[in-house]
Amino acid sequence: MDDATKNTAAATGRLHLGDVPATALMTLACRAAETQLERPILRDPLAAEWLATLRPRLESPGAESQPSARLLEAHPATQVYVALRAREFDRITAAFLRRHPQGVVTTLGCGFDTRFARVGDSGGRFVELDVPEIIAARRVLPRAETDGPAIACDVMDFGWMTEAATGAEAPMLFLAEGLFMYLKREAAEVLVGELERRFPGSEMVCEVFNSFWLAPGRREGLEVKLQRELGFGPGAMFRSGVAEAAELAAWGRNIEILGEWMHLDEEEARLGRLRKLRHFPQFRRRQWVVHCRLGGA
Repeated sequence: MDDATKNTAAATGRLHLGDVPATALMTLACRAAETQLERPILRDPLAAEWLATLRPRLESPGAESQPSARLLEAHPATQVYVALRAREFDRITAAFLRRHPQGVVTTLGCGFDTRFARVGDSGGRFVELDVPEIIAARRVLPRAETDGPAIACDVMDFGWMTEAATGAEAPMLFLAEGLFMYLKREAAEVLVGELERRFPGSEMVCEVFNSFWLAPGRREGLEVKLQRELGFGPGAMFRSGVAEAAELAAWGRNIEILGEWMHLDEEEARLGRLRKLRHFPQFRRRQWVVHCRLGGA
């Protein structure tokens, strides 16, 4: 985006987001709401600042694209999940940077992620990647700059890999938080395989969805929840999943699973009765996080 376009976007207040990019507003709203609590799971004051900046652009009568207002509402159960998930991604990222202070952290489908502000003091270089409308919106937000580039392209356009790796002398960490479920299974496999081929020895942390819930008869209930309860647009549907982490390991030649995280395992009082579901595998692993090494050490 050139300066003239950037200034025009800022002045008009218009925000153009497709159905899938617009889901980034929900996670931003959840982190912002969490930050306002007396004892938050995650503190993210920059998220609150960004939400305050974006809200008038969404609610502007002149906006040509109007994501659902429900995306800006923090549903209690979703807010807890988003906060716990972000905290776990932060923990893994900070640990990676302690081992590799010069490492590069690349966020695939970054949305309105602010992890660089939460763990950036651990060192490293942060690269943000997302579709052009998200990167354009980020460029008019306060304190959005990182030490690395903000790359505007589709994650399946692999030219971004060269730019992300420029100057990288240490292993890289790839974060895919809320991405893989929106890709077709074949696309996700190709992406992971290419990451392994180009960056052997690097690590990846990805959120995955359980394919059990995408079977006919269950998918319809999922779509109702996403659209009616959370405000997702019709184009923001989950397109693929895995039944277990071992499936993801098979997407490359030598992918090592380093760990898995399920939010129902957390000792968090605000989960309430939901914690009982941890005894049922399909609920415990409904949507979870897998940490792996690409191509071995």
